[in-house]
Amino acid sequence: PAAQILCRYLLQHPELLEGQRVMEVGAGAGLTTLIASLQCKELCATDGQAEVVPLLERNINELKPKRTQDKNDECQISVCTLQWGTAACEKLEKGEVCVGGEGESVCVHPLKGEARKFERIIGSDVIYWPQYIRPLVETIDHFLSDTGIAYIAYFERAKLTTRELTQALDDHNLQLEDLSIECIRPPEDGCVGGVKLTPFQLPSDGRMFKITRKP
Repeated sequence: PAAQILCRYLLQHPELLEGQRVMEVGAGAGLTTLIASLQCKELCATDGQAEVVPLLERNINELKPKRTQDKNDECQISVCTLQWGTAACEKLEKGEVCVGGEGESVCVHPLKGEARKFERIIGSDVIYWPQYIRPLVETIDHFLSDTGIAYIAYFERAKLTTRELTQALDDHNLQLEDLSIECIRPPEDGCVGGVKLTPFQLPSDGRMFKITRKP
């Protein structure tokens, strides 16, 4: 899965998240969440499926890695459901959001209230069906700070998907940079944080994108 591409990239470039406020979209079971927590100061892990959230929380509680001795401050992690799209984000801020499934009572949401902005947004395997691309871009646009950066990894299953992504980003004054080649460059000593990384061959359809606001 594309999570392996994103996790490896974050391990090779720990400075990207260091000390930052980070949002993860499509967190799933939490592999990338665990890797990101090694560096950032605050992490909001989100997923659109309410039934996934308990598993995500459990994996974080049981598997959250320890930071090195020179980083005594622990990453503050919150977990919540998040539907994509401008309308969904606006409802969330007004408190018109149900944390559970249909018919569940409305609960206090970690993103409710002020329009919170994040310096970094990360996600993997979140670009799949073309109809969900624009809601995803709207969500990135809504939560990304003016100088923020989003890192998105995915497998290109159709050229149409990438074209739709590029057009949607352009419509929201966002720009894309392809970092795919960077994902196959190992550190000089082959190690990250004292851990030896195994050789990695980026699949031909693997993509790693950097998204920022246009000047």
